[in-house]
Amino acid sequence: MLNLTPCVYPMLAITVGYFGGRNETRRGRAFGMATIYFTGIVLTYSCVGLVAAMTGGLFGGLLQNAAVLVFVALVLAVLSLGMFGLFELQPPRFLMERASGLSAKAGYAGVFFLGATVAVIAAPCIAPVLVPLLVYVGQRGDPLLGFSMFLTLAAGLGAPYIVLGTFSGLLARLPKSGMWMVGVKRAMGVVMMGVALWVAKPVWSSWLPAARVTEGKGVQWDAYTDDVLVRALNAREPVIIDFRADWCGPCLEMEATTFVDERVVKRTADFVMVKADLTDSGSEPVVALRKRYEVVGVPTIVFLDAEGRELKALRQVQKVTADELLRLMDQVRSR
Repeated sequence: MLNLTPCVYPMLAITVGYFGGRNETRRGRAFGMATIYFTGIVLTYSCVGLVAAMTGGLFGGLLQNAAVLVFVALVLAVLSLGMFGLFELQPPRFLMERASGLSAKAGYAGVFFLGATVAVIAAPCIAPVLVPLLVYVGQRGDPLLGFSMFLTLAAGLGAPYIVLGTFSGLLARLPKSGMWMVGVKRAMGVVMMGVALWVAKPVWSSWLPAARVTEGKGVQWDAYTDDVLVRALNAREPVIIDFRADWCGPCLEMEATTFVDERVVKRTADFVMVKADLTDSGSEPVVALRKRYEVVGVPTIVFLDAEGRELKALRQVQKVTADELLRLMDQVRSR
């Protein structure tokens, strides 16, 4: 869909025209050049996703503030307005021309450089998608998830270049630019406005009475303290520790669904349920707690057996449904 927007679509012809200008007569060589170009795009965005996920703690810490959440949502809303034609973000043409000139002199390495450069040049055009994806990956703090999501995005963005770069004659069959592209852009604008509402959900959902869990209806938690763990150890009771934060979207979803499920609430009678709040991610106690349990992102659910040892194979670093949590509880009790 990003390739069909008015900003990115013309770059297809410009870039593939560059391959045609190299007089590549052999189709196999043309395919190789297009693949290297594709790799430059994919690696650039994949590294962006990896960095965003690895710095998730810092990013998530910023999102603990309601004002920051509202600001990010407003930025996304403004970017979505650009999809409706309020303004236009265009890649600097002189950068594209400079990149083409340099890559023409450097063979395969130059083609890779051109792909990486185009990924950067296109960033302003696809910002309405990149920004919310960065927010999501930063919240989750999962490097593999961040790398794979941006790799998938880049693969979708770069795939047409492999086909058109190999079979340059297909360029003539591409539909001409027109109003249909505006329709695609506006559809994406609607999606982006929805993403803005999603980012601000921790703020506006707290204003809705229906969004609040009724007192006494969900899991009854003990706040994390060493004393709670000592009592559980002395009583030889297994422990479930839920690491969460106010800025963590999946955490809030679990609190509104998984932890109010009647089956889960009933089964927690066999466990000591402990909640560790990591909202203030920069404070010394939170930093120490994250280091102690090697928590790299939230939500994280840790299971301790009756001897106080963590069952590392059961650790969850993602949203867990009621059925999944019940299955994990059964595994803890069977040990």
